[in-house]
Amino acid sequence: SLASRIADCQCKLVITADEGLRGGKTIALKSNVDEALLRPRTNSVETVPVVRRTGGWIDMQVPRDRWSQPLLDAQSDQHAAVACVSEHPLFILYTSGSTGLPKGVAVSHHSVVHLARALDAAVYRPAGLALLPPADEAGITGTAPLRALRASLNAPLAFDASVKQLLLLFGGHALVLVPESARRDPAALVELVRSERLDVLDCTPSHLQA
Repeated sequence: SLASRIADCQCKLVITADEGLRGGKTIALKSNVDEALLRPRTNSVETVPVVRRTGGWIDMQVPRDRWSQPLLDAQSDQHAAVACVSEHPLFILYTSGSTGLPKGVAVSHHSVVHLARALDAAVYRPAGLALLPPADEAGITGTAPLRALRASLNAPLAFDASVKQLLLLFGGHALVLVPESARRDPAALVELVRSERLDVLDCTPSHLQA
C-alpha cells in the first residue's frame, strides 16, 4: 500500500524511522520503505530522511537515505511564508485500502483554515480557550498573541484525526505526546493530564467511560 501511494502522488520525499515500536515489538519501518521503493513507478522519491528511534540496524542507501537530525540541525530558524492561492493542496489523505487500492483526497489550504476557524468557534471559545487570534472585520485572522495551550497527542500524526493537533502547532501551541502505557491505563492518563498541565485532552469515548 505504501508503494501505491508513492506511485499515485509521485512524491519526492518519504520520512520514516529505523524501526517502530508497538506492543513491545519492533516494526521494520525503514525496511518496508526500501521494499516499497523497489516497486514500479516509485522512482520519483529523491530523499528518505530517517529518524533514529530504536537504533536498530538498517540499510542506509546513500545519497538517497539521510539521518533526519543533521538535516534538522542545518535548518535556519527564520522562514518566510510562501504565498499561494487558497485552493492549493496542503496534503493528500489516503484511505486505508482495505476494500481495494488506497484512494487519495487532496485537502486544500482553505479547507484546513475553515476547520481551524470552526474548531475555534465551536470548541475552544465556548470553553474559554482560543485556538486562533480573533479575526478582523474582513475575516482575516489577526496576529495578537495568545496564551499557549498544552494539548495531548494521542495518535500518530499520520492519522487523519490528528490534523486537529497540527492546527494547534500552527497556532503556536504545544503538543504533549501520550505514551502507549498511559493510553491503556485510565489512571495513568489522568495523572498525565495533571502532571503535564494539559488544557486540551483529545481522546475516545471509551477513555471517558473508563
